[in-house]
Amino acid sequence: MMNNPLKIEFEKLRESSRHAVIQGDNDSLDELRKYLHIERQVERSLETLVIDSANQPGGRLILVCGNVGDGKSHVLSYLNHKIKNEISSFKIHNDATEAHKPNETSIETLSRVLSPFCDQQIENTEHKLILAINLGTLNNFLDEKRNDFQSLSRYVEDSRILSSGIAASNTSHKTFCHVNFTDYHMYSLADKHPKSEILSSIFNKIFSSNPNNLFYKAYLKHKKNIESGSECPILYNYEFLLDDNNKRQLIDLIIQAMVKNKEIISMRSILNFIYDLIIPVDYSSSLYNGKPKENCSLSFFNNILPNYIFEHKTISSLLWNIGKLDPYHYRTSKLDELAINIYNSDEPVKFFIEYGLIANGDILESSINSLKNDDREQIIKLFARLSFFRSKEFAKGDEFYYKYMQLLFDWNRNNLDAVKAVNRLTEESIRKWNGDSKQAQKTIIDLGKKQTKYRVLKKLQLEPVFERCTESDKSELDVFSPQFSVSFKNSSGTNTIHVDYELFKLFEKIQRGYRPNRQDTNNNVSFANFTKELVAQKDVSELWIDEVNIGKESDFLLTKDSYGDYKFMKL
Repeated sequence: MMNNPLKIEFEKLRESSRHAVIQGDNDSLDELRKYLHIERQVERSLETLVIDSANQPGGRLILVCGNVGDGKSHVLSYLNHKIKNEISSFKIHNDATEAHKPNETSIETLSRVLSPFCDQQIENTEHKLILAINLGTLNNFLDEKRNDFQSLSRYVEDSRILSSGIAASNTSHKTFCHVNFTDYHMYSLADKHPKSEILSSIFNKIFSSNPNNLFYKAYLKHKKNIESGSECPILYNYEFLLDDNNKRQLIDLIIQAMVKNKEIISMRSILNFIYDLIIPVDYSSSLYNGKPKENCSLSFFNNILPNYIFEHKTISSLLWNIGKLDPYHYRTSKLDELAINIYNSDEPVKFFIEYGLIANGDILESSINSLKNDDREQIIKLFARLSFFRSKEFAKGDEFYYKYMQLLFDWNRNNLDAVKAVNRLTEESIRKWNGDSKQAQKTIIDLGKKQTKYRVLKKLQLEPVFERCTESDKSELDVFSPQFSVSFKNSSGTNTIHVDYELFKLFEKIQRGYRPNRQDTNNNVSFANFTKELVAQKDVSELWIDEVNIGKESDFLLTKDSYGDYKFMKL
């Protein structure tokens, strides 16, 4: 059996491939990795630090921080090639999770490597070191060795390197500097819609007719080897992503999956994801050469990208989260009406042709026609999914998502209107968390047990805490906080809550009359406790009591005067 050249090439993108292993302390990139290299802002920042630090007298420690698989080793290896003279001034320690000696732990190895920068030696050190380290390892090291590395610990704390969801600051220090890969997201914020130059670049490198593209060369070879008209899902999937519009829609799905699920996606996982998309699981374990399989049309239908991407959630966390964005579950009323016609038609394929989803003679035409009547729902699913990729006519956007991304863009630029909008939305959601009192400045107190006859209310005036910063005029943000941070004053200082997409969506629903239930409380324990603390924090001199579901002003008032005396009256 002839090997599939396209499948062989895509095998190199798998996380288990030998091509995925890169040594950051030397120029170890092979031809494929050099071709796939994307210059990122984090690389430019690190390059600047290395060049400046190489020419600086005295010792220098450059921390290259991030998460597993985010490209630290790849970037260091590339810089070993690009700025060989400058980077040769440094010793590079690339894997801080490994112990170098049988009788020492990884923390002890790291302590030895960093010894020129311990508190006793730092003032006199001439050592230059680049340390690539995962954030979890850095945190564990400082927890265990803080007493010996107090200066380094203060730098990490002042720079907010380990602060979740907060972009690290450029704290000035004569010996320490850093880049944090987690600050440089896979996407950037822009007006109206997020974008990703990184994803666009990597997809364009793999799915293009560029003569230097090893994947395209393998595609041409594979296409030549198989019979014309053969239903090969690998061939179809590759050709599907040669279409620029399909690539854009796929990238939008990836960004949505990251934002809505707070998923951190590394470059390594993106390459593995691309492999999973092009080489379906049914075709990955054998030397598939494109010849028809048993029940070929059904197999082809199920394994083409527009279906496959939404039907195989268990393969990876990214596919799981993309599966939740299936356009079939977000149909417009027009698509619902059309689905009835497709379901009852003797020729459902004609609707695909009529709406420009496939052309006459398309390889999908015979596949759709060959499906039995009891597969009509699958045909409708494909129609909805192809519509998402190829037509805006039936698209149903997520209004909460686009509002969140626009507000996040403006908020990160320190736009005062955006700051006020987020603070006020949070404030109103706190007031209405236990139900809408329908009375200005009043909130319902949670008494610990559901009340069926009476409810108790109190005044709640919240004072937001925020910095008045100069608004940025940037049209695109590469470094930003992926969630809002909202603070209010309390009797002992401030209370702060981080508002991500899911919590923002819940806030928006609350403003439209939605009442949070027990599941919402369980899913948002931090906010529920945050609200409880703010509602309970101040001395209460007045409580209003009214009958549930009457819809009138409060019926009773309980007050406490300056002498500590209580008064209860009917209003």
